Amino acid sequence: MKDNSEKGRVRFDECTKAGHPEFIYPEFMIGDIKKVMLKADGSKSLLEVYISSDTQCAYTPRARKALESSANADFINEQLDKIMTGKAYSVNLCKEDSIGTGIRWAAGGALHIDANNTAALIHRDSNAPSYPNHFTLPSGLSANVGEMMNPGALMLRKGLEEIIYLENGSALVPDIADCGCNAESIISEVVKRFCGGVMTYKLKKVDAQLEKDPRWKVITYYNNEELKQFETNAIVCIDPKTAGIDLLSVIRYDADFRKTIPFDTDTYTARNGFPRNLNRKIGLVDVGEMLRGGLVSMECFKGRRLSMQKKVINPTPALQSVMDYLKYE
Repeated sequence: MKDNSEKGRVRFDECTKAGHPEFIYPEFMIGDIKKVMLKADGSKSLLEVYISSDTQCAYTPRARKALESSANADFINEQLDKIMTGKAYSVNLCKEDSIGTGIRWAAGGALHIDANNTAALIHRDSNAPSYPNHFTLPSGLSANVGEMMNPGALMLRKGLEEIIYLENGSALVPDIADCGCNAESIISEVVKRFCGGVMTYKLKKVDAQLEKDPRWKVITYYNNEELKQFETNAIVCIDPKTAGIDLLSVIRYDADFRKTIPFDTDTYTARNGFPRNLNRKIGLVDVGEMLRGGLVSMECFKGRRLSMQKKVINPTPALQSVMDYLKYE
């Protein structure tokens, strides 16, 4: 199959070769997966993602939009309905006939909750590529083939780096045991990016816990069933509108977010070091109020503390999935 890098696409097996633009400060790289099996067994669900060597990977906004605009939402909803109604216990979420009708893979993130049961939310601006003017959680797309193979690493990187908490000249680092990633390294790199490459904040470790949904298991394979790459539990969000799947978690900080300045790093710097034109705000809200719905009291931030406001939370599907998990918990 021809390399389509001039169209913002490249084959998966070409991505390890030098010279492709996605390796120069990539914002994202996502695959158009043709086989994603969803299996149900009582209260347990299994998601099996099969990545092939000829999987088409998009690494430009235009190519990403092409994947999402051709998303076969009706087909995905039909497959999900078969599982929900018990008509089938195993379905393929993808149509395998042409580019752009598979599942967009991968995405991940995490909701931050502090010791006082306060959650940090992001309000997406009107120019967001999907779900403008919705509330969401720190999340994003994979940046390379490694994160497509190991979405657990992506879940933690994006879950940690989009919001950091500044307190008296220090940036909080959640000390998560056995999480499979180096939280200190992730936070350090983010701080350096928005400080122009200079480490101007100290790092302060705080105890933290990582929560995943034990009812869901996700496994990735490469080329065939025998080459299993990665396995994890996660809060899983399947979004037919964008043909995307998000692997999500909850990170509980032993800290008080209201004594910090929550900082949206994506507003100030992109992965290539240049400022981004994002008009987002962070809101701190009590988890109990958030789950009850209706008007909630929210303390708002945009690089600094703004004001207390009353808001109705209009969640993205990713945030709604985590809210559903918290209700179940």
